[in-house]
Amino acid sequence: MKVAYPKFGGDKPENGSLASAARLKQMPRRRPGDVILREMKEDQQRAREALPPRSRGPVLDDAEKDRLAELMRYRGKVPAEYVTADEREAAARHRGVRKEALRSQRDELQMLFQETMQEIEERQAFLREMQSNGALKRDHVHQLQAEIKKRVEDMNRIDRMLRELDGE
Repeated sequence: MKVAYPKFGGDKPENGSLASAARLKQMPRRRPGDVILREMKEDQQRAREALPPRSRGPVLDDAEKDRLAELMRYRGKVPAEYVTADEREAAARHRGVRKEALRSQRDELQMLFQETMQEIEERQAFLREMQSNGALKRDHVHQLQAEIKKRVEDMNRIDRMLRELDGE
């Protein structure tokens, strides 16, 4: 029995073997397996010999790593009851704050009083400036006066706290 199969390529040129050989040379070919394995070994060797990148900043010590781990544990805000005075002092030293720079409660209150007074003065100056420019609206006036009133109440509360500290 004879099998019939289709013929492809149409008419063959007179020099068929030369033409097909030229076409085969133009086709991309796969690399042999031994070449691929050799290149992989060379890449691995280069990776082993490569030096790790140099660090750009100072290397972290164990204390700093522990501190950062605690910050990550509490999402940046460690509860006050978990932090000892020694740890606070060590953290202040690490940040570059001197031990003497720790303020007393009275100093904190006085600083807060000064900041509040400065905020009141800024709001009053803004109110005067807007009034002189003619760009002041009634809503702005009421809002600024309410803010000033709140700051004055805060100053009175801070003043009472300072007097209590002096009386002790």
